[in-house]
Amino acid sequence: MEMNSRVTLQRVSQSYGSNGDEVVESSKTVWAAVLPPSAALHFQAAAANRYVDYVIYMWRSEFETDEYNRCIFGGRQYRIETAGAAMNDEYVKILAARG
Repeated sequence: MEMNSRVTLQRVSQSYGSNGDEVVESSKTVWAAVLPPSAALHFQAAAANRYVDYVIYMWRSEFETDEYNRCIFGGRQYRIETAGAAMNDEYVKILAARG
């Protein structure tokens, strides 16, 4: 697996009040492998009422430095739907959806 893409991880929170703007509390750019989801994963996510645009693999040590909930790839922002185990303990697998 080649980690040949730059992904910016962000921890975004909603500000208080009637305006409710989103505030980026922390941000970090890391190397990652960004892949489209397989057909099986796409259908499993749809069955759980979720949508997956990309599957992102990165080093667990870089991802677990903060509680990231958004990522930016290719100039677009994506929600981090889930983050879980990858092929071994050194990597994390992130399911990202637009929004």
